[in-house]
Amino acid sequence: MKTYTADKTCVNILRAVALLLLAGIIVATTYLRPFPIVMTILLAVFSALCLFGGGIWLPLWLRSVRCEVSDCDILFASGVFFRNRTVMKISAVRHITLIKTPFSKFTGLNFVSVSALGGGIVLPFLSLCNAEEIVADIRQHTGREL
Repeated sequence: MKTYTADKTCVNILRAVALLLLAGIIVATTYLRPFPIVMTILLAVFSALCLFGGGIWLPLWLRSVRCEVSDCDILFASGVFFRNRTVMKISAVRHITLIKTPFSKFTGLNFVSVSALGGGIVLPFLSLCNAEEIVADIRQHTGREL
């Protein structure tokens, strides 16, 4: 059984996206001020959500992400406040997709989508070498080319 965790470099990329989103909201509230009190409240709410999400929740969630591939099962576990655990039998696997983004070797934004009849698992935020290794392990355990 091999255990994989989320790539830590994607935290900074996701934080930058959250800050760009927040900057866009700030610009929008600056130019769209028909209701200044409502816009100020919305800006405060979105700022708090971005700061909480990018500063506290996202690192905790990425630390909790765990993927395990064994001879008979694929397990995905995550969660900060509530733990989520998904298990899929290797024998049920029908399709595997490796999703890579541009510069995925440096960003850690790689995903493995494993599909079966009636369900599926997405293994998120893996390093490129871990994602390729998971795909190879599942192909080896199934004994057929997917």
